[in-house]
Amino acid sequence: VGTLVDGRLTSITVKPGDSVKKGHVLATLVVPSIATAQAEYLSTEAAIKSARANADREAALLDRNLTTAREAEQARAEASKAEAEFAAAGAKLQALGVGTPNAGTNISGAGVLSLVAPIEGVVVRRDAILGRFLQAKETAFVIADPADLRASLNVYEADLPYFTVGQEAEIMVDALPGKVFKGKIALVEPQVGKQSRSARAFINVPNPDGILKPGLFVRSSIKLPEGVAQGRLLIRAPAVQPVG
Repeated sequence: VGTLVDGRLTSITVKPGDSVKKGHVLATLVVPSIATAQAEYLSTEAAIKSARANADREAALLDRNLTTAREAEQARAEASKAEAEFAAAGAKLQALGVGTPNAGTNISGAGVLSLVAPIEGVVVRRDAILGRFLQAKETAFVIADPADLRASLNVYEADLPYFTVGQEAEIMVDALPGKVFKGKIALVEPQVGKQSRSARAFINVPNPDGILKPGLFVRSSIKLPEGVAQGRLLIRAPAVQPVG
C-alpha cells in the first residue's frame, strides 16, 4: 500500500500483526496538491453554475428578441467550456484517489488523503513513520492474506513431466512434523535453470487456521500416474538413507 502523490503522514492506525478489513483506514496524509485540486474543483463547480444560468438567460432573451443570436451562442460556448473544465477537475481528483468536496461545506480537512487496505488480511510490514514525508515511489504498508498461501518448489527436470497445472499435491513442513497440507499446482515455470537444472512449481495451499507461516521450508509429494512403475524398481521412500 502506497500513495499516488507525495505527502506527510499525520496519523497511523495499525501496526504489524494487526488484522484489517478491506477499506480499513491505515494512515492519513496531508497532500498540498490535493488541496489545490479540491479548490480547483469547487471553483469550476461555481463557474459552471454561473455559465449555465447565463446561457439559459440568453436563450430566454433570444426568444423575446431582446438579445442577439451571437451573444446567445457565446453564452452556450462558455457553458460548454465550464462543463469541460468541471469534468477535468473531477477526473483529476478521481486519479488522486480522493472524493469530490461539496460546495458550501467546511473544507478544513482539504488536502487529506487516507491510505486504506485494498484487501482483508494482516499487516505484515509497516514502513510508514509518523510525521515523515512519504513519496509516491515508497511502500507504506504490506498487507497479506494468510488464509491462502503459495508454496514455491524446485523440481528437477527429470520430474517435470509429472507436474501438471491443477494436479493435487501434499505439502509437508519440517517445522510441523506429522502434519500434511493439501494443495493444487497453480503454475510450473516453463524455463529450467542453467545451473540448478530445475524449474520452480507453485502450489496454492489453503491455510484457514493460520498454522502455516510465510517463509517456512516445505517439501511436497504428488501422486504419480499409473504405468510409471512399469519396468522400474521402486522402494519405499523411508528406505532411502542419506549418507554424508
